Amino acid sequence: RNTSGTALWRDWWNRGYGAVRRGFVLYRARRGDFAPLLADADAAFHRTLWERGADAPETARTIAALAAIHAMRGEHTDAERLYRRAIGVLSAANGIGESADEVIALCEQLAALLVAAHRFADAEREYAALLDRFH
Repeated sequence: RNTSGTALWRDWWNRGYGAVRRGFVLYRARRGDFAPLLADADAAFHRTLWERGADAPETARTIAALAAIHAMRGEHTDAERLYRRAIGVLSAANGIGESADEVIALCEQLAALLVAAHRFADAEREYAALLDRFH
């Protein structure tokens, strides 16, 4: 490890910048500006996709994070598509046993999204499918 003053300063700056960046992103999100949060989540998704592959549970989790951000932004169509993709990847990656809690949570989030979009019949079908799947 290089312990020169420049390397130590660069390491301190990078760690400090990361914390400041996270604080900035959360500050903006609390005020209704989700663009920086979406950009960070999108970058995390692409990094995970590259490192782990499209069918990895970690990739499904980043897809679910993107879905949640789109839902907060009121972009129901994009959120629904992403939730369904995350549910499919998690279900296929581990079977239902290992990731059942995550799949259940995502199915509930999808149904809640459909309710928020005033698609009550679709939400009811999702809840019924959830009960049939895990009963």
